[in-house]
Amino acid sequence: MKIKAVQLDLARQMETPDYIKEFASFAKKCGYNALLLYLEGRINTPTFPYKSPAESYTVAEMKDVVKYCEKLGIEVIPCVSTLGHAELLLQHEEMRELAELKDGVEGRWYQKDKYNHTCPSREETYEFFEKYLGEMADIFPSKYFHAGLDESWEIGMCPECGDKFNDHDGYASLYSYHIKRVHKILKKLGKRMMMWDDLFAIYPQSLKQIPRDIVMCMWCYDFNATSAVDHISRNRLLHDPYEEYDRLGFDYLTCPAAIYPQNILCQTRLANKHKPLGGIVTQWEKSIRFYQASYPMIALAGMLWNSNKNDDAKLIDEALKKTGISDSGVRAALAAAMTLKQRYTAGRNAACFLGDVAHVEEERLGALELILAQIGKYVSDEKNPVLQDMALTAWEGQIQRRIRKYYFETALKQFQPQDAAPSACVKTLLADLAKFRDLRLRQWKRFRPGVPSAKFEKHFADMIDDVKSLEAGLKRKTHLLKLRLFLPEMYCTPFLTIKVDGLILKENVQLKPIGEETPYYTYFLPFSGKSAPRKIEIAYKGCGGMGVTYASVVTRSDAYVPTAIGDCVGRVQNPQALLSENQQWCYLGEHESSQMFFWNELRKATSSVELLLSKK
Repeated sequence: MKIKAVQLDLARQMETPDYIKEFASFAKKCGYNALLLYLEGRINTPTFPYKSPAESYTVAEMKDVVKYCEKLGIEVIPCVSTLGHAELLLQHEEMRELAELKDGVEGRWYQKDKYNHTCPSREETYEFFEKYLGEMADIFPSKYFHAGLDESWEIGMCPECGDKFNDHDGYASLYSYHIKRVHKILKKLGKRMMMWDDLFAIYPQSLKQIPRDIVMCMWCYDFNATSAVDHISRNRLLHDPYEEYDRLGFDYLTCPAAIYPQNILCQTRLANKHKPLGGIVTQWEKSIRFYQASYPMIALAGMLWNSNKNDDAKLIDEALKKTGISDSGVRAALAAAMTLKQRYTAGRNAACFLGDVAHVEEERLGALELILAQIGKYVSDEKNPVLQDMALTAWEGQIQRRIRKYYFETALKQFQPQDAAPSACVKTLLADLAKFRDLRLRQWKRFRPGVPSAKFEKHFADMIDDVKSLEAGLKRKTHLLKLRLFLPEMYCTPFLTIKVDGLILKENVQLKPIGEETPYYTYFLPFSGKSAPRKIEIAYKGCGGMGVTYASVVTRSDAYVPTAIGDCVGRVQNPQALLSENQQWCYLGEHESSQMFFWNELRKATSSVELLLSKK
């Protein structure tokens, strides 16, 4: 591999210049020769002077970072999103004229006035980027420049784009038109363009219309990425983009995520069947977390890309040593944690849990507790920030699972007393949350001094408020809807509206499983309604379709189950499956996820089914 890069996401969460230098030094120690800085609009310049000093870098600060990295032998490659994911640029009033979704325009995911996507039809868009990218090129001497271009879902949605490109072929032409315009700007600046490649799964003909000197950055974050799959379109079609890039004459990078070792190992071996130019280890969205817990994965990729070793267990152990963890028992515990098939996320989702596969939650909770038994004592130990952050990350996952378990048990206790299990202690949960919050705030002050922390602090305040309100909120409800769902494609975007006797319980929300392991899962939706519910309506719109396996309502004394199918609207397949509680499903909407990108009319299409209830 010629390019061995690791990424810092500075757009979603700003880091101090000192930390960027520290991170670059760690990357060098792990064998990297490049650092990709995902910036969007994080650097203030004469063309873009709109961010506050506390939320931006000056040109001088970033030039100093680049100079430091050059002394290390680290090439700094900037990434400025030029189409989708441009919110850091477009959030400012002075920039909103360049947005695709403005003046009430609704996007593919039903959001209006969301300033996150530039308009590729406006000449002013390219006038801005010609100036701003020129200023970036002056800061970063690297011959490479990354133009983003991933997840550009809103392409062609504004009237100006729609008048010119109003069908599937038009959207593809518009995408390739934008790529060629940005490529022309960067080539004039003496830069070789890089880009994320996921939208070619939606518009494959665009790939044949663009310059061959663009470097493709192929990312796939699946746990077991033994073959490449599409991100969101074509129902995650298995295919080999590397083979196509070889055939068409593109250079390409493999881009795994610093989440778990399997993705790094599989993606690297898949790419190495071909001739990659190199790789980028990607990291995203650290606004409520820190990078230190990812250091072992970063070290693993660096070592893998600089050796011919095939002993995965040994590579993982050596990667942990690289971060300063000398205790072999601790390394063994962490290796077990790193290989669990679960991302330890901590989003606010207390009311969402896998009711019908509760044993899976129990197994994960047990695994986390085993890990914490080995490394839990390090949550307060600041001597090794990597070990502390990994311990805190595991504890974070345990707390979230305890919250869901508490909610699940409380719901059962309220509506099915005969099945009630002992509730988790709320006081203990709140005490652990408070301690966890304080430790995270200490990390913030240590690693992000002077960086605004309002979003970070709000995250923990909301988690505490959620726990406090769970039991009280359930006590005020009289009914509980049990909704069993089936989602074969985790990355599609199903929006559901749920009604009982006309009462809206959820409207245009995505109800997805917590984990990625099972397509079957349950949502419990408590509400106050009529004493004898008669009808459930489930309506879907979105990308990829949605399966429903069963729905019923219980009160504090009775249960109401579906006994007949009412009205069906739109694409509704196999509705009779909803009359039996099993693993069959009624499918709502269009199966082929890419159709929503081909034909804008599908965005407005709704499919719904009614279930008529009777007392059990």
